[in-house]
Amino acid sequence: MKQVMRVFSVVLLVLVGVTFSTGPANLLAMLTPNVLDAKFWLAVVLIYYFIATFVPIDKVIGKIYPVFGICLIVMALGVGGAIILGASQGRYYIPEITLQTFILRLPPSGPPCLSP
Repeated sequence: MKQVMRVFSVVLLVLVGVTFSTGPANLLAMLTPNVLDAKFWLAVVLIYYFIATFVPIDKVIGKIYPVFGICLIVMALGVGGAIILGASQGRYYIPEITLQTFILRLPPSGPPCLSP
């Protein structure tokens, strides 16, 4: 039974490793010119993984993380603003997010959705 668990664990670890390597490589290959194909990005991802394994993470990308944080905040504000402003101009219809429910916090009219 112990050998079965070892084989099962190794198979799962290989599958997870392949997924976490080829997934980002394929995404980056779709976003970049055809010269930088999935094999190139797979090599970059694997080199990054090896460097991150042997070198402390703050030395590898510690200086870049604030830039990622700023990008995440800007993107979240952009998507939220586009949804709210687009709904107010009639481009999107999202009943849960309108100026009345988001800003004015008016109580809903009519019976609850899940009423019998």
